[in-house]
Amino acid sequence: MAHVIAWKGSEKDRFAFYLGIRVDLMLEWDS
Repeated sequence: MAHVIAWKGSEKDRFAFYLGIRVDLMLEWDS
């Protein structure tokens, strides 16, 4: 998860970014 570690946003921004990745993965698995 190097892209998450390299994220330069605030704590909340990194959290939202991580959740966005999880949502994308879940949508791919459902399809």
